[in-house]
Formats: sequence, C-alpha cells, structure tokens
Amino acid sequence: MSTTPVPPVPPLPDPTDPDRPGRDDDPDITPYPDPEPQPDEDPDEQLPRPENV
Repeated sequence: MSTTPVPPVPPLPDPTDPDRPGRDDDPDITPYPDPEPQPDEDPDEQLPRPENV
C-alpha cells in the first residue's frame, strides 16, 4: 500500500494584503442588492376592520 505524497497547503492570504482575493471592499465584487423595502406597519393593520368584532 503506497502512500500518496500530500501537496503542501498554500498559505492563507494575508488579510492586510490589499490585493488579496475576497476583499470585502473589492470594487469588482457586486454586493447583494438590498431586499425590497418592507412597510413598517403590519399588513393586517392596513385592511379595513369590520365594525362588528
């Protein structure tokens, strides 16, 4: 049973490197669009309420 040599793991990118991939402020990465604005009021509050409850 032969053992396969494991390739060396590349070092993690330096978080302080401005050119590292995956930067949060990378202008090339389009952030997720904001969800549709939700009304502050409860949708049930906008419905006309029956007089006899």
